[in-house]
Amino acid sequence: KDLELAQELDVVHAGLDSAARARNTATLQQVNTILYESLSRLVLRENVSPGRRAAAVAVIGRMVSVPLNRSAKTAARPFGKAYLMMNYIVRNAEQKKYPDAVFATALVSLQKMLRGFPPSERFSNELGPALDQLVQSDPPDGRDPKAHAYLQMVALDLLDSIRDPSPAMADRLVSISTDADKESFLALHSSQMLGSWKGPMGEKAKRPEEILTAWKRRLHDALVVEKKRLESYDPIAPAKKQPREPGDFLRLKQDDDDKNTASTGMGPGGGMDLGMNGDMGGMDTMGMGMDGQTIDAGGFGGMGMDGFTLSGSEKPQPPEILASRKMLNFVLQSLSQGAVGSRKLEVPRAPGGLLAAVDKASVDAVKDWVARIKEVEEVVNDRTLGDRKAFRTALEDQIDDLAKELGLDAKPDEDANADGKDAGDAGDAGDAGDAGADGQGGENAGGENAGGENAAGDGPGGDGAGEAGGDADAAGAGGDAKDLLDQFGGGPNTGGDG
Repeated sequence: KDLELAQELDVVHAGLDSAARARNTATLQQVNTILYESLSRLVLRENVSPGRRAAAVAVIGRMVSVPLNRSAKTAARPFGKAYLMMNYIVRNAEQKKYPDAVFATALVSLQKMLRGFPPSERFSNELGPALDQLVQSDPPDGRDPKAHAYLQMVALDLLDSIRDPSPAMADRLVSISTDADKESFLALHSSQMLGSWKGPMGEKAKRPEEILTAWKRRLHDALVVEKKRLESYDPIAPAKKQPREPGDFLRLKQDDDDKNTASTGMGPGGGMDLGMNGDMGGMDTMGMGMDGQTIDAGGFGGMGMDGFTLSGSEKPQPPEILASRKMLNFVLQSLSQGAVGSRKLEVPRAPGGLLAAVDKASVDAVKDWVARIKEVEEVVNDRTLGDRKAFRTALEDQIDDLAKELGLDAKPDEDANADGKDAGDAGDAGDAGDAGADGQGGENAGGENAGGENAAGDGPGGDGAGEAGGDADAAGAGGDAKDLLDQFGGGPNTGGDG
């Protein structure tokens, strides 16, 4: 039934568009009235599924009493009853317990209605408090935080449409754009709105150092997210091979030769030359008609392998790099717009945003921030980085630089062993993974006394690693002795008295 309703509403959408294009106001009004009477009942009935109610709201939200006129450059005028219904749903969503699908559809429909059509003062006064509450609220139970952030973003646009700019609203935009707990797209949208702000700034804009530090952290986190996303494309490393059995090294090579001879039934030579005589004879007869034909590295008519001509040192760009570049450019442009009112990562002649609000002592700090994100932009858009590893390395360098500027640990993911220098020595004894095989760990490596005095011997781990096996307490220098011995091929009593 939901599918049938969706198909019927597609026909209704087409009818509305056709009536609007005809610009017959009387016919359009009649169509709107008939549809509204039937669909409004569907919206208000609680025993109807949320999907159907939301679909009906979407159709009502598209109703117009005066269609768009591009030649006259006049905006469409929303159908009056539809206008009132969207307002009613948004204002009473909390009390009437409208499903999220119905509420979200009404909010987005209202946003489209108000584009180019200023609301009345009464309408603004009724709607404003509900939007304020939405912007300041936390996600209710059952609503995804990202979905809630999207609704808050729409509410900010609506508040900007129905109210005159005020310092309080400017302070709210600053707070959202600098809040590390806010979703990235909501914070960046607030930064964009701050860049195009035409009214007076609030008190928070007079402290640009805090704002720029928060924005720098936002850029750092965006780079980290993209680096991790690129790392997810790397193939999983194969499992390390287990050490060979010690007995394998005691076999004579002659035994293997005899076994191979017995299995093939052929003696040395055994007629296997087949006329090849070591020089791959006869291969010169396999020209296959290709003699005289060569294909150079560029090949294929002077074109690159992908069909496009690349200039200079530019390299083909994999799609995963293009996706990261697109995301990071959006972040950089949003932060630039918030700082100076321009998405071009340069200070315009008539600056806006934060630069237009700060005092003279803070102007250089804002300009330095724009220069800094310009440096990141040049690295992000470097077309000579044609593979994931090179691009990711470039991002890591920027992450480290930003981390130092912010006073963060450059590599927070590194997990150093807790017990200092000997941890590194025991780590170097990783080559002692062959200790059980090559005999480097002393006589008893891999035997019953694998935890004993000669566990590491004088092998790659040095004296410190050798002494670590003698005492269970000293084994902390390289981690748990049992885990090390399990990894390095200890015998059946691994982790025993040693």
